[in-house]
Amino acid sequence: MIRTIIAGAAVLAISACGSPTPVEPGGHDVGEIVRLGPGLWGGGPDGPLQMHVDFGAHDECGIIFTLGAATPITDARSEPPVRASEKVLVMGATVAVGYRLVNQSCPGQSWPDAVARLR
Repeated sequence: MIRTIIAGAAVLAISACGSPTPVEPGGHDVGEIVRLGPGLWGGGPDGPLQMHVDFGAHDECGIIFTLGAATPITDARSEPPVRASEKVLVMGATVAVGYRLVNQSCPGQSWPDAVARLR
């Protein structure tokens, strides 16, 4: 009985995260960083940097992106745009995020192909 309950809970937890859904090739969205830090979506306080981006009215929950050491970050506020570090990613910043897959949950979860700070 207990094993059945535990197995059922595990299936519910996995299905709640959803499966990865492809995004249009070369697709990107522009939004605002509403939360920033490690541990927003697993990983704990010593995990990688994560940013929760709100894409406005067309996206109810936004997406939490986990940034890796190799994620290209560009500061497009300068002319020409320059490569930048995670330090340009701050709460309230407007960013363009390129990504290919998103786990359909609320908020969604993904890994960016590239991030550009716009404002």
